[in-house]
Amino acid sequence: MKEYSSFHNLYMSFYSPDIYRHAARKGRGLGFAYLAILVAVFLIPKVMSFDRVISEVIAQEAPAVAKQIPEVMITKGKVSLDRPQPYVITKSDGKTPLIVIDTSGKTTFSNTEALYIVTESKVLVRPGQGGWQNLDLSSFDGVMINRTSAYEFLDWLEQISFFLIYPFAFVMALGFRFMQAFLCAFVGFSFAKSRGCQFPYSTAVRVASVALTPVVVIGTMLVMLNLHIPYWDIISFAAAIGYTVFGIKSSMGADVTV
Repeated sequence: MKEYSSFHNLYMSFYSPDIYRHAARKGRGLGFAYLAILVAVFLIPKVMSFDRVISEVIAQEAPAVAKQIPEVMITKGKVSLDRPQPYVITKSDGKTPLIVIDTSGKTTFSNTEALYIVTESKVLVRPGQGGWQNLDLSSFDGVMINRTSAYEFLDWLEQISFFLIYPFAFVMALGFRFMQAFLCAFVGFSFAKSRGCQFPYSTAVRVASVALTPVVVIGTMLVMLNLHIPYWDIISFAAAIGYTVFGIKSSMGADVTV
């Protein structure tokens, strides 16, 4: 039987029963190493696309917010500023409150629409926004925040946003693909069993990992071309199941490895 590399999966998984037979006969393990590499490579264009969106938001929204930032001093965990309080920083529309600085503690989420409240010792986040719900400032001392530092922070954030997003996106995407591989493998395993074929589940997972290649490749191309297909998640999952069944059907009767 001809030997194939992982590179061949990128295009042969679309049409060739040989590539699935090769995964079933010659492969080892569950194919997760291949799936991890596939996700890692094809996630890059998606994260770059999202990174561009973040850069656009920063360019459009951030300057209007940054220019409103007063000189804020944090000394031994205590916030102080030289402006009347509560001091409200609005979104770029100049009307919608974004941040309220009020060291008196009188401002709460019940009497403001702001997403963030800076108190004397904490930064509070409106419930439902995700992430941390408050940041304790007790460990901060001698910190000065002003317009200049805000612009410097935005420049820094724009430069490293890809590297901040990519690890989190990779973990999420890989977990999602692992789950898909297990589900597709279960369908393929059940299909083989219904045909009276003794097909190891571990091998079915390996075949499913290859079967996910077409949907990962096409999904990335759609992002790169800025195209949207309605119900793509459902369509792609159905396609992955179809390719898995195709791959297992092509490998039935062959000497497969566990």
